[in-house]
Amino acid sequence: MKFTRLMKCTSSFSGKCDKYKSPKEISVGDVVSMEDDTGYVTEHLVLTNYIKGETDAKGFTPKTNFTIVISPEGKRNVITDYRELNLILDIDEY
Repeated sequence: MKFTRLMKCTSSFSGKCDKYKSPKEISVGDVVSMEDDTGYVTEHLVLTNYIKGETDAKGFTPKTNFTIVISPEGKRNVITDYRELNLILDIDEY
């Protein structure tokens, strides 16, 4: 399923990034930004996106939605609230 977005964000610091409307919109390979507790904005790459109740190829079925992102330094973070993520680059439009 393809989702279209009205706005493109060229930089996570422009303040005009798109918000995901559903965790099902998140694609592996999307470039996203998120803000930490101190207000610092960082960019990440979506590594894996799990949807509640959907079974993956290895038979894992998550009980909640969560997304695993990776920073440019290689640090992995688990995001349980998709609303924390801002879309910078949709891999489906690349």
